[in-house]
Amino acid sequence: MPSLVLVFHPKYEKNFRMSCEGLGKWQGQPAWQVRFEQRSDRMNNMSAFIMEGKTYHVNLRGRGWILADSYQVAHIEMDLAEAIAKIRLRLQHMAIEYLPVSFPESGVEIWLPSSAELYVDFRGHRFYRRHTYMNFQLFSVKVQQTFDDVR
Repeated sequence: MPSLVLVFHPKYEKNFRMSCEGLGKWQGQPAWQVRFEQRSDRMNNMSAFIMEGKTYHVNLRGRGWILADSYQVAHIEMDLAEAIAKIRLRLQHMAIEYLPVSFPESGVEIWLPSSAELYVDFRGHRFYRRHTYMNFQLFSVKVQQTFDDVR
């Protein structure tokens, strides 16, 4: 779920129709509201269900709140663009919140998911899940290479 922010990544954004709905607010901060919807002529390779050896690609639509001062995605809400009758997937709603996470020892700040909610109506059952993300750790590896001139 948290990786669905990639809808705004240059590799995937061409698969969606996007329109800016104007400047609004997200938790008191000015934020651009950007609506997106899966293009019918492009396959979604970000989200799919695999059942009994068959892949069912999920077409998505939703809205993102992008902070006006930093252009960081602060919140995304996504829904199915259409139900998938063959697997009885009637509803899938996701809401994901992103916040800056500081790593003082390295001086790095990264926007990461802080929470994600999922509502699903699948095969006649309704599900709700809430995930909270915390205690992030940053790992890095420094590599130094030397090459000998072998002849």
